[in-house]
Amino acid sequence: AVDWAGGFHTYAVEWTTTSITFSYDGRQCYTYRNWTPLTGYTAPAPFDRNFFIILQALADSGQFSPAPDATTQLPATMQVDWVRAWK
Repeated sequence: AVDWAGGFHTYAVEWTTTSITFSYDGRQCYTYRNWTPLTGYTAPAPFDRNFFIILQALADSGQFSPAPDATTQLPATMQVDWVRAWK
């Protein structure tokens, strides 16, 4: 298990016209290659459009984090050292 609160971590998302890859601390954790564009669009949509960066690490629960329980320390804070994006 990853100690998410144990210090700073590096997260990355890399997308091309054929895949989108997620990683943390230099370890690739998921690559998605099979998508079908919405009706009215053709490939490589949506990867031919601008993307936006949204930083949210304090969600109460979700696919990659357990739901809070009696041991959850609240309130919590998130510290971001830096963000970099390029194309």
